[in-house]
Amino acid sequence: MEDTNNKQDICIMKMAEQIKHIEEKLSQMPTKDEMALVVQEGITRALEICEKKYVTQERIKPLEKIVYGLLGVVLTAIAIAVIGLVIVK
Repeated sequence: MEDTNNKQDICIMKMAEQIKHIEEKLSQMPTKDEMALVVQEGITRALEICEKKYVTQERIKPLEKIVYGLLGVVLTAIAIAVIGLVIVK
């Protein structure tokens, strides 16, 4: 009978130790507000990096108009040259 009680005492001590470790881990876990703050900081940093690397639609519009204008001029010149070659021959 005493052997059973001794085993139970050992199991209870192990369980108490495991509960203590669980409580320590739980106290180290960040709270919901801390996690939200970390996520918000991460998003802010990612947006800053994207702002430096990529161009917005407002900033690209003038360049887009210039490129399309030059492309139109080049294609018009090529079309006129082809038409001129056909008419000359």
